[in-house]
Amino acid sequence: FMPQHLSNTAWAFSKLAYEDHPLLNAIAEQAIRKIHSMDRQGIANIVWAFATVAFSHAPLMHAMSAAALRTISAFTPQHLANTAWAFAKLLFADCPLLDAISRRALLNLSQFGSQG
Repeated sequence: FMPQHLSNTAWAFSKLAYEDHPLLNAIAEQAIRKIHSMDRQGIANIVWAFATVAFSHAPLMHAMSAAALRTISAFTPQHLANTAWAFAKLLFADCPLLDAISRRALLNLSQFGSQG
């Protein structure tokens, strides 16, 4: 699977509220292996998907946090919001990531809009 396929699969299963632990563990392991080729959308989608089904995978969250920190300057308001929400939902308090999201959000606050 390519990184986009991993995030799309995780997103689809979470959208259906279908929590398949073996599949989520496999996606997490593959995402960690392919983290360096994952883009901001993939990072945000995977953490959002895992949080949506309340499936916490600490090694994945650590890897996603490190990847997000490297690319945070390219995150859109939607990526920032989804990533912050996912870490909060899973009670995964990664202070360096949350600080970076906060700084980035403050720089781009005028771009944030309401959803729905």
